[in-house]
Amino acid sequence: MMRGKDDVERLYKLLGGKDQRKEFDKQFKNKNSNFKIAIVVDMWLTGFDVPFLDTMYIDKPIQKHSLIQTISRVNRQFEGKEKGLVVDYIGLKSAMNKALAQYGKTDETNFEDVNASVIEVKNQLDLLTRLFHKFDSAPYLSGKVVA
Repeated sequence: MMRGKDDVERLYKLLGGKDQRKEFDKQFKNKNSNFKIAIVVDMWLTGFDVPFLDTMYIDKPIQKHSLIQTISRVNRQFEGKEKGLVVDYIGLKSAMNKALAQYGKTDETNFEDVNASVIEVKNQLDLLTRLFHKFDSAPYLSGKVVA
C-alpha cells in the first residue's frame, strides 16, 4: 500500500497511480470484496474507517494519539462483530497503557484481561489452523531452512 521514491522502479510501479489506490481503498472498505488483507506502513493506520475490520497486526513503534487512532481501526461496531483484535509483535503494551491513561479513563499500569486475551489468541490460532488445513507448517515450526 505504500511506496517510496527509493524503491526499485518495478516495485514502485506495482501500486499503480492515484486512481488505482482509490480503487484499492474502495475495495478494502467493501465487506463483500475478496480484498481482505492489506499490509500498510502509514496510510490507513489513522483516519481510515472500515467498521467490519476485526484484526490488526502491528510491528512498528507507534505512540500516543497515533497509537490510539491505529488500534481504533478494529474497535468499530459492526453487526456480528463482538470486538477487535490487535496482535502486537513488538511490545506496545507500555506505550498503549500510557496512551490510554493520557487519552482515556484507565490505569497506566494495566488495562487488559490477560486470560480473555489468551482465549482470543487461541481462537485466532484455531481459525488459522482451519484456514490453512492443507498447508504443511512442519518446515516452519521445525526452524529449519527449506530451500
